[in-house]
Amino acid sequence: MIRELVAKAWINLVQRVRGWDYRSELAELERNQWLSRAELEKRNLSRLRELLLHCNQHVPFYREQMNALGFEANKVSSLADLRALPIISKVDLRANYSAFKAENSNAEFDSWPSSGSTGEPFLFRLDRKSIRANTFAALARGRRWWGMDFGVSEGMIWSGFSDLSGTASGRFAAIKRRVSWGIKNITAVDVYLLDDAAIARGYAAFLKSRPRVLRTIASGLLRFCNGLEKLGLDGRKLGIEVAIFTGEGLNKAQRERIETILGCPTAAEYGCTELGIIAFECPEGGLHLSCDNLIVEFIVNGQPAKPEEQAELVITNLNEWIHPLVRYKVGDFAAPSNSACACGRTLPLIQELGGRVHFQQPFHSQQP
Repeated sequence: MIRELVAKAWINLVQRVRGWDYRSELAELERNQWLSRAELEKRNLSRLRELLLHCNQHVPFYREQMNALGFEANKVSSLADLRALPIISKVDLRANYSAFKAENSNAEFDSWPSSGSTGEPFLFRLDRKSIRANTFAALARGRRWWGMDFGVSEGMIWSGFSDLSGTASGRFAAIKRRVSWGIKNITAVDVYLLDDAAIARGYAAFLKSRPRVLRTIASGLLRFCNGLEKLGLDGRKLGIEVAIFTGEGLNKAQRERIETILGCPTAAEYGCTELGIIAFECPEGGLHLSCDNLIVEFIVNGQPAKPEEQAELVITNLNEWIHPLVRYKVGDFAAPSNSACACGRTLPLIQELGGRVHFQQPFHSQQP
């Protein structure tokens, strides 16, 4: 209990110092998850109109596109009106990122690199409002569905544990990360070093720290569990209550195998550096979209997908005003669902992700 209190106090301090104090955004998101679909759409439409007016007035790329199309942002009357605008991708950002920067923006931002899962890593400049709401608050909300607020005893199988750069600054950053994780009540295992000996050491460390939640890169979680079975180590003795996986997808058979070995449920966390948490799985098995931070379109051949049809994800970030992303093609595929979740939350659902998937950028790790 003392370690948890210390961890929470440290996390809150670090978040305030960095301009990432997400607690007011979290309170808003936790209210939003019970709004009716009509209320949520009305809220998003108002925010979308404000964002598009801002883009038209202050962001060179969007101003040029809107003027060429005769698009009038002040006349947007439905979320469907977005489809008049072009879809953009990381290729467009690489070609001329400065054209996406708001000319009037004095807001504070941070530069975060993407994971490089679509090719070379890209350095995104992110509005701190987006970081607070999309990254930390949305992750905190998802974790709280499972009763796992930041600060509880946690295990991680993650990157960033060791320096891969071979530089003094890289070594110092890795040491600083490990110290910070320790204060935050996190026991970390290096995802890049999971041979039998490392898995045995990780098991012993988790057995000592007794993590309630395990948050891991998916491939590392699977290798860890396979290693436990190979070494004859009982994963159930760790007492883990939920294993949250990100970084890649896991199929049903893989998830069932992990759940059998650890004796706990698994939960999917899906997102990317530039957009934050896109979807998070609740204890009832519903993969809920963060539709209070994002407008998510499912596109097939330029048209909206039908329910349960695999489609490309195209996303607009309602909280990013420094380098707005409007109709941004993530590069992932998923199927929309019209089903309601048994948990009672009204946030829309998606079915299993398909095609190429890139989950949360591990270095920033959406970990306060």
